[in-house]
Amino acid sequence: RIDKISAIEKNLIVMKIGFDLDGTCWEHRELFIAIITGLKLQGHSVGIVTAHNKASYPADMDLWKKRGFPEVNFYIAKGDEAKDIPTRDWKMSMCKGENIDFLFDDFDSGAISLVNISNK
Repeated sequence: RIDKISAIEKNLIVMKIGFDLDGTCWEHRELFIAIITGLKLQGHSVGIVTAHNKASYPADMDLWKKRGFPEVNFYIAKGDEAKDIPTRDWKMSMCKGENIDFLFDDFDSGAISLVNISNK
């Protein structure tokens, strides 16, 4: 049995980490399930940052659960009001505004990057 490790007890810096869906979590499911599970066990906040429309939330979360991902702390989706903003620019702006420290994303390139937003 794995017990949740308190980040405070271990004197760790609690981070907020975002994960893209298409090209990232959906493409490398086993890897990201392991990463997200480990981060949550250590007390970090993890969630989804996606260019999907906000109306996709129920379907995205249903698929997330069906594919075996752990529960997330937040879900940020691109709304119609941001449709003309390039996805990378929108995601960086949202991550900064939501105090997200790191983002795993492929930015539709096929190569996943870990973006350090907070410079931790």
